[in-house]
Amino acid sequence: MQDYMLTNLSLLPHDGLIVIKDIIHKKNHINLMKNLLKAFQDALQHFENSMLDQFDAQVGETLCQIRAYKIYLLKTRHYPTLTLQLNELKNTIIKVNQRLELQLHEYEAFLRLHKSQRPRHLHTPITLTDFFSKIGCLITIPEDALYIFIAHFLCHYNIVDEERIPVSINYNKISKQLLLSKSYSKKLGHYYQKSLSKLSCSFMYQLLDELPGETDLKHILPQLHRSADEGRMVMPCYSVTKIILLHMINNEAKIILLVNMKSNRDHHKIAISLKGKKNTQDFELMPLHESNIMEPAIVLYGECSTDKVLCSEIFQSTLCTIGLKQIILSNNAAHSQYCGKMLKEFEHNPFQTLLKETSQQQLSLADTKSLYNLSNELVQMKKLAKTLGCTIDNHKLFLLKHIFCDTLCKYFEYNVSAKLSVPHQSVKETLISENY
Repeated sequence: MQDYMLTNLSLLPHDGLIVIKDIIHKKNHINLMKNLLKAFQDALQHFENSMLDQFDAQVGETLCQIRAYKIYLLKTRHYPTLTLQLNELKNTIIKVNQRLELQLHEYEAFLRLHKSQRPRHLHTPITLTDFFSKIGCLITIPEDALYIFIAHFLCHYNIVDEERIPVSINYNKISKQLLLSKSYSKKLGHYYQKSLSKLSCSFMYQLLDELPGETDLKHILPQLHRSADEGRMVMPCYSVTKIILLHMINNEAKIILLVNMKSNRDHHKIAISLKGKKNTQDFELMPLHESNIMEPAIVLYGECSTDKVLCSEIFQSTLCTIGLKQIILSNNAAHSQYCGKMLKEFEHNPFQTLLKETSQQQLSLADTKSLYNLSNELVQMKKLAKTLGCTIDNHKLFLLKHIFCDTLCKYFEYNVSAKLSVPHQSVKETLISENY
């Protein structure tokens, strides 16, 4: 995974070239940087301790699957190399925060003096970059470490619904804990949302480059990489999900399917553990045991709701017959492809919309063909979602509600995974019609 080096000024919602000259502004920047670096330390510690549910960021769009898989890969495939970088960064942050603390005390002492007694350099205009460089508090930060920090920050300050799904940011909490005005708290929160969405979209291109084939998506995805409400960068939900699932299969990634089983007479929760399997290009059941219980997993949380008595064995058999890949893809085909006002016209079928709004002269023959292929695929998967029962109006099979990264051990008590004999293809329709 490609990793770029940034600086700790990336934590501030300002251009490094802005000029600051007021002593109070300088003190405030020192204090904010100190508090943000302390929050950075907490993020790195939680990541090291595999507290992965603490990185379930609230960004304001529908692409939680990107952030979940990014954290998963950082904790698995890239962890040995990343660990060295993060340990070095933690030590650097400790040293820088000690310097910032000393600077803060010094500035507070200057503020107690009469203006005529303060050193003249305190009022000298200086850029933000030069200011932190001059006091020895400008450090480099790996891009992946920045991703970890922002995801943790937006999770720490999120507001969740009754199902523990992030729905918004608690700006009052930011204001109180970081000693910021409410307007600046919103500015900081929106800045982090935009930054994380930009980094997430870059991550999707990296995954797509690693996948064999997928020529149509490689042609078209850049044209559907759009700026949504409040400047957040987004991509179509179905395409993103397909890229991630295919990469997970090839990477043999681990999954927890966490299902709220609801009927008129019963309500219980089950968890099914699976892993990617290359030769079938899908996911297979994976028993939990002592050797893998502490490993990371992608949690797919949702609901099965039916009038009939629910049986976890039948649900699991149906899952094995249809395949988890098809169930999740059909879910996200039925889902809005974009959210918000700016991209409303792209909400249902962005490939078809792009074909309509772009003249044939502007599209190459290859792009036109790719758009038709992708549009037809999306339409077929929407139909499959209705047939299976994977829509918000009918979720007799499974309605996907949220995706995040966590450790397998947290779902052991709900786990029903077992070595089931997979039903033959001929009973697929029977399972769906009779039981769901």
